Amino acid sequence: MAIYEHAFQSMASPIRIRLDFPGNHRREYAEAATEIWDMAKGEFASVVKALSRFDPASELSRLNRSPGQWVAVSPLLREALQKAWEAYEYTGGVFDPRILRSLEALGYTGAPVVPLSTGGRRDGTDSVRGVSTSFDSDGEKFPEPWADPAPWVEFDGDRVRIEAPLDLGGLGKSLAVDRVREGILSHPAARQMKGFLVNAGGDLYAWGTREDGEHWRVGIEDPTAPATILAALDLPLSTAVCTSSIARRRWIHDGRPVHHLIDPATGQPAESPYLSVTCAYPDPITAEIITKVLFIRPAQSLRIWPWPDYIWWVTTDVRLLATPSGQRWVTWSR
Repeated sequence: MAIYEHAFQSMASPIRIRLDFPGNHRREYAEAATEIWDMAKGEFASVVKALSRFDPASELSRLNRSPGQWVAVSPLLREALQKAWEAYEYTGGVFDPRILRSLEALGYTGAPVVPLSTGGRRDGTDSVRGVSTSFDSDGEKFPEPWADPAPWVEFDGDRVRIEAPLDLGGLGKSLAVDRVREGILSHPAARQMKGFLVNAGGDLYAWGTREDGEHWRVGIEDPTAPATILAALDLPLSTAVCTSSIARRRWIHDGRPVHHLIDPATGQPAESPYLSVTCAYPDPITAEIITKVLFIRPAQSLRIWPWPDYIWWVTTDVRLLATPSGQRWVTWSR
């Protein structure tokens, strides 16, 4: 079997890439695999350099230290900011990267940011809670899509101006997976492949089939025991699969359990009925955004937006729920 696998560490996650070619090993397969490994490591390194909030020298860290000022940025950071803004608009503010100060206040610290007294909105209000709220007919609190009259990011060619420090963590990882996906598909060797898998922890992209013609199979982990698989999914088509989970990023702060999935309406960890949400979608960035908003505000999200057919939830009592189409992909569950 002509299977080539490589692993490295980036974005606090194990990155694994597998390439499956037909027939036996050949020199051109091995050479193509080496080129793809180098490309993948370069793409992840570029995303870290542009978007990491933990590296004081990253572009995002420098931008976060200059709220309210025009700053020249790379095409990569501009793309990420554009996608974040589009997601904010589409979800009515449920997806909102202006949660960095909330994460810092909860002890999930990264590179230093401008203190609240010198940053934030130009009207002097706290930008962490910059999205105003109202109540729907069921009494659920949620952000109004157009309640904030000024955008939190502005674009002018290669310059941007942000209102408050941002966290682009999950979106950054899915963006890296997407760039690697595009890099593999544009490589001449892609025409010879049976399939490939790019796996970056909770975000992955599967294309084609395995070398033996079988579908790719991925697991949904038990958020209460991350080394344990709760269910296995059979992927009959090329797709991204992304998960938002509190399995690895939860801790005790001031005597209470907290996690990193922040509700922008409150500035606090979302009080969700789920421990994790997984979504399959054609592109990783959209899949990542969907999992975030379905975790943070599930009732509102399912009522308002046309979400994909393939979604899986793990409830707080560790039960697996799925959409009807998603259930058909479950080949095994505990």
